[in-house]
Amino acid sequence: MDWLDMIKYLEDIRRFSKNMFKKKDEQHVLSRDELDLLSLLVIYEDITSLKLSQKMQVSKAFISRLIDQLLQKEMISKRKHPSDKRSYYIDISDKGRMCLNQFYSYYLEPIYSLYKNFTPDEFKQFITLIHKANVILRKDD
Repeated sequence: MDWLDMIKYLEDIRRFSKNMFKKKDEQHVLSRDELDLLSLLVIYEDITSLKLSQKMQVSKAFISRLIDQLLQKEMISKRKHPSDKRSYYIDISDKGRMCLNQFYSYYLEPIYSLYKNFTPDEFKQFITLIHKANVILRKDD
């Protein structure tokens, strides 16, 4: 296969990538890191700031700033650790959960559209091939 064919395939991939990410929705005032943190709070219960920094692979200082920002926006709350008086758990608030639900319904709309329009086998094959492609491309890094 020559490079001209590959350029055409690359253009298809570029168009697909552009279609997967909707334009920024101005109603959402959370940064990517804030959304990541809120998502982790939905997945994990009784999580501390230290565990959050480990899961997000960022410094404790960065997590502290992020927590302060989300506290000001009333997206999270702190709960004292029962056995360690210096530690506390971070919980998502009702407002944070509502914001996260609104964001993900908007953000995930393209993947849900694929899911609805592919057969279950096609969708599974599609995701499997994307995963395989990511593994192959990671090896080249």
